[in-house]
Amino acid sequence: VIRSTLFPPTEGEKEECNDWDSSEDFINPGLWAKNLALFLIEQLRKHGFDPDEDRTVEDWGNVVSVASTIPTLLGLAVGCASYHAEDGQDGDDDEYRLDFTMPDTRTVRRWFKTIDVSDEVMRLADTIQTIFETNDGIELIERRIPK
Repeated sequence: VIRSTLFPPTEGEKEECNDWDSSEDFINPGLWAKNLALFLIEQLRKHGFDPDEDRTVEDWGNVVSVASTIPTLLGLAVGCASYHAEDGQDGDDDEYRLDFTMPDTRTVRRWFKTIDVSDEVMRLADTIQTIFETNDGIELIERRIPK
């Protein structure tokens, strides 16, 4: 969980979140994080990761997909969303949560084998923490370690 004023909703992003018919990039009301996702893509690239060129929009927020160095792992993904909407409460517009959406565990099963991906996941998590801690405009409130 982070707090920052660096990632406000883009022009019309809050309104698009409330109107299913007007946007191909539908996100549930009260959720946004486009600027945060684009920031992560840029910063991860600077730190040697290979993220997709753009984020993916889901109904719960934005996803940053990152190529894995483990051949049998499909990839890594980090979800971003404004935090206060998680529990349906109004809150500060400057709090965001990030969650590992893929993999969401430290091991994955592929072709009857269990593969330990904890080093890969922790390397990405540590890099994201470093990005936040070295930016004066971002306060790291809580780090959640993938299970």
